[in-house]
Amino acid sequence: MKKIYSLTKGTLHSPQVYRYKTRDGKAVFTFSYEQEVGYYDIIIHELPNFNGRESYPSVAHWLPSDLSPINKKVCFMNGKEPDTLDKAKKISTQYAELLWTYILTGITIDEQILRRN
Repeated sequence: MKKIYSLTKGTLHSPQVYRYKTRDGKAVFTFSYEQEVGYYDIIIHELPNFNGRESYPSVAHWLPSDLSPINKKVCFMNGKEPDTLDKAKKISTQYAELLWTYILTGITIDEQILRRN
């Protein structure tokens, strides 16, 4: 039976910050969700160490955000932003797993998505 991993409320920043532990249990990400007009921004509060991997915005798919203590939010193509909080939470867990795989293997998020399709 496949185990489902879900976000839990975090304690590091505020009640609106959620903590996500990767499926392998070796990395922690924290996110918050900011409602905009018609979509949600996924604000990144904490990331694991990149262990020497490149962390350019184009590789890690993030943009600057004043709402983030590390100045990062998940980047989306225009029109592809999550339009509900549930979708934003689901995408943030997928993003964490993709980014963690990149950190471990060097296979970029883009490459991982291409391989799935």
